[in-house]
Amino acid sequence: MIFVLAAVLVDLSGVDPIQVTEYSVIFGVVAMPLSYLPVVLVAHDRDLMGQYASGPVRQAVAWFYFVLIVLMSLTAVPLLVLTNVGQG
Repeated sequence: MIFVLAAVLVDLSGVDPIQVTEYSVIFGVVAMPLSYLPVVLVAHDRDLMGQYASGPVRQAVAWFYFVLIVLMSLTAVPLLVLTNVGQG
């Protein structure tokens, strides 16, 4: 019942749910490096991970993906503004 009430309130507010979803995805991308960096750092730590610590190849792949994620997060908001939230 609470979720139905929340959905009715959102509908009555006039907020476009599609735009809310688009903004939440963009700001999720912006926050992603903050959650991925600790994983990369801990995965390579032999004291914490022991025999399961990532080796040099996996560590290089992890840092490559981290750089990609940072680049995406840096370009997400400017692209959101430049494309008028994907509307052109």
